[in-house]
Amino acid sequence: MEQDFKHIYDASNRFGLNLLKVLARDELPENIFFSPLSISMCLTIAANGANDQTLQEMLRMLELNEFSLNEINSANQYLISEFTIDETNKIEADSEPGPEPNPDDIVLIKKRRVPRAELDAAYRVIDIIKSTSDEKVWIAQLGEDYFRQMRAAQLVMASAEIDQRFRLSLANSLWVKQGIEFASSFLATTRDTYNAEVASVDFRDKATPEIINGWISRVTQGTIREMVGEISPATVFMLANAIYFKAFWKHQFSKAKTKQEKFTLITGEQTDCFMMHRQGNYHYWEDNDLQMISIPYESVAQLDLGMYIILPKRSQDLHKLISELSAEKWDALIDQVHRNIMYGEFSLPRFKAEYERNLTNDLNGLGIAMAFTPHADFSAMSAMASELWISQVAHKAFIKVDEEGTEAAAVTRSMYVGGISEPQRVFKMIVDHPFIYAIRDHKTGALLFMGVTMQPS
Repeated sequence: MEQDFKHIYDASNRFGLNLLKVLARDELPENIFFSPLSISMCLTIAANGANDQTLQEMLRMLELNEFSLNEINSANQYLISEFTIDETNKIEADSEPGPEPNPDDIVLIKKRRVPRAELDAAYRVIDIIKSTSDEKVWIAQLGEDYFRQMRAAQLVMASAEIDQRFRLSLANSLWVKQGIEFASSFLATTRDTYNAEVASVDFRDKATPEIINGWISRVTQGTIREMVGEISPATVFMLANAIYFKAFWKHQFSKAKTKQEKFTLITGEQTDCFMMHRQGNYHYWEDNDLQMISIPYESVAQLDLGMYIILPKRSQDLHKLISELSAEKWDALIDQVHRNIMYGEFSLPRFKAEYERNLTNDLNGLGIAMAFTPHADFSAMSAMASELWISQVAHKAFIKVDEEGTEAAAVTRSMYVGGISEPQRVFKMIVDHPFIYAIRDHKTGALLFMGVTMQPS
């Protein structure tokens, strides 16, 4: 199935690389981290409500203008189904629903296998309760019987003996102003294809930002808590896409070998970092300008993900490397690195980054113009299309890399107002100056996250 969509994922990667260049021109020497997949998916949902020039501009900017909306939607639906995984080493999901849990019968729950749908529902309830202490938010998202749901969820979680080593989720939500009617076809696509939660809210209510932030916190496991602040009363609806990823390295770094060492900034100054060290076999490639390595994560279910590090041999060449990183060059580097398995010494700093940016001007510069003006045509979305346009596209992302693995999350919201192995050789790669990195799904080629570390923290 994924081969049918390969050209669409390659096109989305081109958008991600284009955006990286724009952000690097404006942001360096600061750290950059974003999810091309999250941004693209959020805007694609909006594109399902657009027509004529507005639609064509959005698809062209996303590098998807060669495909129909049906093809794009199917490709995204496949990714959502593939990437929504919560791996628990001690749970085997039933293919058929099990008996209804009896909250008072802990023994019964402990003796039966836990259906996957029930486990996911339990996660949702627990995460909502943990995200805030405001009872109004609990009632808004769970209903008046939230206490019963919480108790049932706690019992399910206790019976499951969760040992989380891997989590990957891709979630969407649509927040609609009370009293506004949207086209049934648009809502059906949002719900059925993108598995989005749809809620009617009062954007004038001061509790609404907390409700939306609660959803964001829940689906990103608390890594992103505050994204939505004061909302304009003119807001008609808000789209949010969130991606969360947590995985262990296939071959972990030994904490005993981590040492405080120097990291050279692009200015030539040096700063301290905690450098992780490991020797072993890696997919590796180098030429006169750069070194590149693929670091695999533990394979789970049908997924096979890896982090790629691209290190310019001279830190002053970082800007040049980013500006020349076209989709064709990216594909060539991926091909080269996977043709070579080499044994070597690899050193990588522990790092953590939080990144937040209003992408409206960046996307405008890449080609979206009409959608950001009152002349936008979102007539496939609502009968009040003449009063509807995008006022803001905001993105917030988080990543943490250490000896055990990686935890990363990103949220995008749009607000609308009216190979072959060669003989084994030895390499040495010490990542002690600014570098580019990406988290990629090997099977589809989709880029989940991209970033530039100028200074590890």
